This record gives sequence, structure tokens and C-alpha cells, in this order.
Amino acid sequence: FVRARGDGALTVDSKASETKLFCLLETPVVKVSSSGVEWTKSVNASGYQLRVGDYLKNVDGESYSFDEFDAGVYTVSVVAIGDNNTYFTSDDSTPIAVRKLGQTTITVNSDGISWERVIGASAYEIKIDNETPVIVNKATFEKAGPLFSAAGKHTVSVRAKGDYIESIDSAWTSVIQQVGTLSSPTISQVVKDGNSVTITASDVAHSNGYIFNI
Repeated sequence: FVRARGDGALTVDSKASETKLFCLLETPVVKVSSSGVEWTKSVNASGYQLRVGDYLKNVDGESYSFDEFDAGVYTVSVVAIGDNNTYFTSDDSTPIAVRKLGQTTITVNSDGISWERVIGASAYEIKIDNETPVIVNKATFEKAGPLFSAAGKHTVSVRAKGDYIESIDSAWTSVIQQVGTLSSPTISQVVKDGNSVTITASDVAHSNGYIFNI
């Protein structure tokens, strides 16, 4: 509350104004998430201001994705925003360092799918077309049966996984792989000799072998 002071001679102190309470909002605690950062909720905050290096962003919720940022190390802090009436903006949170991992380079050939290792990666996530992503601990992918379900264009995507303590996932790297259909071989000769049969068929380019069904 507030009172106006008199001069003690011709004026006396006023009555006290109404009592009004003011509150400094609780400072958020920031930590690394899989795709960026998240922080504790500050009750009565009207929103939050996120600082990533020199970049400022007002955020409504308690998390933020680093999708728009390139790979690198960023210093991050958050303040809870007050209404400047009853609730005052909090102090800056303790800054944390967040590393967004770099993207990889994918190779697809007859030996399978492989990619360049990413420094700091705890694992890798690979996705083929709309199949369920698979997490592996090495820079190669092996699959029981054919890699691709049919001929045509297929999308192979890989990203490096962070440890979610200091590092976050990289952006996806994707390549388009064209899968063709081999030409059908032509049977040129069938020779029966006693109980054995010899079948001769034409050679097919890029064939990895032949299946004879007798």
C-alpha cells in the first residue's frame, strides 16, 4: 500500500491506499528434449520468451523444437513473462548448451544401406517410405528379405539420434532410390540325360542368380 506524507504542520498523512500484492514469477528450469528444449511450468505466466543465442522467440507452451536451426551448439535460456500488473517477469533461467547433431550422407547399393557416422550420435533412426522407423546402433542397415517391397521409387531417410542430455536429433537426410524390375530370362535349351535335366537360359543383366522351378 501507499500513503501520501504531510508536512507535519498544515497537512497530515493520507490514509493508506488499497493493499496490492505483487509476485515475481518462478524461474523456469530448462533441459534438453529429443527435438529441442523443454522447461518447467511457471504458474500464472502469460507465456515465455526463449533465447537461443541472439535469437528471441515468444512461446506459449513449455517446449520448443529446433527444426528451423542448422546443426551446431546453441546457448539457451527462458524467462516466464508476467502481466506487469500483479505478476512480474521471472529472472532468466540458467543457460544450457544444446548441440543439434549434423546430418549424414546415405549410400544405397546392392550391398544394402549405409551412411556416414555423425560425431556425437548415440544411435541412428532409419525409415524406408512409410514403414515404421527402426533405430540401429551402427551406420548400416540390414533387413531380412528384400530392402524394398516393389519396383519403383523409394525414399530412404536417416537421422542421427542425440543423447537428450546435451545433444538433440539431427535433421532427416533423405535420398530417392529407383528400384527396377529385371528382364525375364529365356529358356534356350532343355536336355534330359537319364534321371537328370539340364536347362540353359539366357543371361539377364544385373541378375544376382537364378531360380529354376522344375
